[in-house]
Amino acid sequence: MARFAEDLIERVGFACGVAYYETEYPGRPTGERLVLYIALATGLYPFVVDTGAPWSVLNPEIAESLGGNLERDVCLGKGERIRIQGAEFEGWLCKTRVTLRSECDGMDLDLSDVTVFVPTLDEGQPWPYPNFLGMRTFLNHIRYAVDPRENAFYFGQP
Repeated sequence: MARFAEDLIERVGFACGVAYYETEYPGRPTGERLVLYIALATGLYPFVVDTGAPWSVLNPEIAESLGGNLERDVCLGKGERIRIQGAEFEGWLCKTRVTLRSECDGMDLDLSDVTVFVPTLDEGQPWPYPNFLGMRTFLNHIRYAVDPRENAFYFGQP
């Protein structure tokens, strides 16, 4: 049981679940990060929690694998631009369903209609960055707390 699970989930009701995070993005050991595995329709994918990013960003290859689970028909906008680590990308804002999975205590949190930015890349151009969970399109829509001693990410409805 996570150290604060009884208090935050059961007593206070602040959170509905807890997930354990990693401190390095797979294949990119670039220092201390908060990396959560988020369930999308086609599997679990790593995302960097980025409180400084306005948008959540999804690797275009993963977006392609989502097919009909990524609501391109109701895209919020095409031709949007975003700056990621100094590089500017054009892309689409789309909606998808995500699940924060509670790993040991509490319950999962299903979120429908989460907005993600999907970069448009040139043919054969690889996506050089991780997936990101941004403030405006994800973190502002949940309640969360972090316990760095246990790498625990508590989450719940706002």
